[in-house]
Amino acid sequence: MHIVLIKPDGIGDYLLFRNFLPEIRRKAGSGGRVTALLNPAVRGLADTVDTDQFDRIVWLDQRRFRYEPRYRLLKSWQIRLLSADEVVYPVEGRLSEIDWVAQRIRAPSRVTAANDGSNMSFSRSAETDRWYSTVVAMPQGERLFQMERNRRFVQDWLGKTVSTGAPRMERSRLPRICRPDGPYGLLFPGAGAAIRRWPTRRFAEVARAWIARGWTVYVAGSSGDAALAADIINATGSERIHSLCGRIPLDQVAAWTAGAQLVVTNDSFPLHLCASLDVPHVCVSNGNDYGRFHPYPDGVGRGRVVYAPDFTTRLADPASCWGRPSEVDIATVTPEAVLAAGDAVLTGCSLEALA
Repeated sequence: MHIVLIKPDGIGDYLLFRNFLPEIRRKAGSGGRVTALLNPAVRGLADTVDTDQFDRIVWLDQRRFRYEPRYRLLKSWQIRLLSADEVVYPVEGRLSEIDWVAQRIRAPSRVTAANDGSNMSFSRSAETDRWYSTVVAMPQGERLFQMERNRRFVQDWLGKTVSTGAPRMERSRLPRICRPDGPYGLLFPGAGAAIRRWPTRRFAEVARAWIARGWTVYVAGSSGDAALAADIINATGSERIHSLCGRIPLDQVAAWTAGAQLVVTNDSFPLHLCASLDVPHVCVSNGNDYGRFHPYPDGVGRGRVVYAPDFTTRLADPASCWGRPSEVDIATVTPEAVLAAGDAVLTGCSLEALA
């Protein structure tokens, strides 16, 4: 059986779905094939750590596909050449352009998740749903973490029980890197939206506290985060802090994360990378998408989420916050709160979200 998996969303989304890749491989069967349409941002994980899960990867930048006509034309010709027994697009926040991609692949069966309305209107998805053989109904009214939502989709699609477990990544699959001899901390100052980025001056205060403990500090992220790293390094004023932003591929980012004493990150993919590698971490958040992407369920990972104080007051009614956008100012989270949360993680205190 030949299955085409369409998963061109972000790194964090990929990390929350990759536990289920072996199930797709098993469905393809002995001698079967799995082709994946993936975001180039996951290059370095999908084609190295997860290389045995795919027979072929077609890189598809969905932002460019939506907004760059030349890129869309070139990829459309590539997609037209694909054929399969089944196409699966396991994303609730669907895009009509990616529905079109699924429709263009020659296959007798196409499966997707019911649109949640976050990226496409329900009136539009009522039209594009017709391009699929099966639209899997997703849980309504249940406050479920995204990994559980992914499990429900895969289970309903396959028609069999599928276990969730914690997100996991085998460290033995990561590349060997030359790490410092002593303990080091890792900072990830990037995030997809500015409102979810803790100020660089706050990260610098954490860096100075770690350096005072004798740690070396590294700032990691994409090339787009290099300016943030420079600001943190300049504000820290120490020779014991260095930037890795844009200098190493994603599999090496994972390897550096695996060896860190502690990670501090915004609400972005490093949160899910830390959970996958069971690395101690603190996530700083303004509460955006609370419950769906953070905090992790009890017993999963070794981390804490420090929320902006104004958002914490809203948690008296969690249902009103679940999965919703937040405009709360993340800058109101103090370095002292983040350092305290980090100490609690390192001493093995019970997991909880801190104000």
